Amino acid sequence: MAFCSNASQSYLTYSNPVVWPSVASNDAWELDALKVALALGQILNRVIILPRFHCSKSATDIGSNEADLWAAKHRGARPPAGASTASATPRYECPMNCLLNVTAFDTEFEGLYRESSFLRHPLVPSAVRDDLSSPQDVHGQLLSSVEKDSVNGRNTMPATAVQLSEDEVVELFGASPHHVLIFKSLYRVHPRFASDAEQRTFDNRVRKAFRRGTYRQL
Repeated sequence: MAFCSNASQSYLTYSNPVVWPSVASNDAWELDALKVALALGQILNRVIILPRFHCSKSATDIGSNEADLWAAKHRGARPPAGASTASATPRYECPMNCLLNVTAFDTEFEGLYRESSFLRHPLVPSAVRDDLSSPQDVHGQLLSSVEKDSVNGRNTMPATAVQLSEDEVVELFGASPHHVLIFKSLYRVHPRFASDAEQRTFDNRVRKAFRRGTYRQL
């Protein structure tokens, strides 16, 4: 398994620390964060180690109206009139395939990510497994004062969005010497490629890759 034993490859990973009140809000925020990670990985030439995601116990907890909303958001379409966002709370930790269809995702991003358990694989060299950066707080590094919004009375997230140019991403994180670059979270972070053409290509890949998954592996 060369994808595990490669000691020259660099990685980045992040967390999804917020438990959202509905499947729709959870998927919107967590998939936005995944898109951010993929962009940062491409800019920094790092493979993504996926975080754990959140889902409800049954795939049927997302109703047809909510599925329409989800599809509209991630395919660039307008949500259908009267669509509801009521659903069960996504309280369970899950792998990515509970949110996304892996076949569609792999068509665009195969080889550019690893599962959340990757660093626990016995074939991963200790030079990679133990070479971790301190958790990076993008908002804390760029904003002098960051307000925090309480979510569900127990978790917090930045109230201010951060826009990052490709040059700023490289300046902030490109010189990290660590094999694994860790981010606390990637909520409300918006990196942008220097080239409009590259940005359009990336956005198109994400639209093709983000197809709803219904598998459950709790």
